[in-house]
Amino acid sequence: MQILFHFAGDAESYVAGGCHASVMPPLICPHCGQANCLEPHGYYPRGITAAEAVDILRLKIRRFLCWATGRTVSMLPDFAQPYRLIRSSTIQKFFSGGSVEIDVIRWTPLLKRYWRRFSNWFPTLFEVTAEHSGNSPPLPGEIWQFFASAWGEMPAATFYLVGAYHVTAFAKYSCHQVPEEELGE
Repeated sequence: MQILFHFAGDAESYVAGGCHASVMPPLICPHCGQANCLEPHGYYPRGITAAEAVDILRLKIRRFLCWATGRTVSMLPDFAQPYRLIRSSTIQKFFSGGSVEIDVIRWTPLLKRYWRRFSNWFPTLFEVTAEHSGNSPPLPGEIWQFFASAWGEMPAATFYLVGAYHVTAFAKYSCHQVPEEELGE
């Protein structure tokens, strides 16, 4: 399972400061619902785009193991998108129409693919969240404006969508789902 957590800095400060080593587990295990049953279980590597360069930064993503279930939980900083190479802030700039910054220019072909994925997924995302949005579906040309006004900037929106609905701006991933039988429901 993957959980997003708020990180006050950016990817560069996360890497430079070795912040992966200080990531704490959630207090309650998302698999079994018990407190204090998650223990450190190493890291896995993951790439993310640099802010204003063509480089790919290598992040270490912290993992924890539930001693009750034997399942792992990884903690992804909110400046990153699940299963996406490009950082959230660059995606937001592109989706908002910003096309002159170096990070957007460098990654435009991939960002266009992200936009298609977002646009194709949005009707399902709207359906999943419709009971709380209180709005009718936006027109196709207004989906980003609707998204940003409903859920905020990309890092905050992703944090909220994963936490509340177990989906992202791009898809529903199994790593964000908790089967009901695991929690005894």
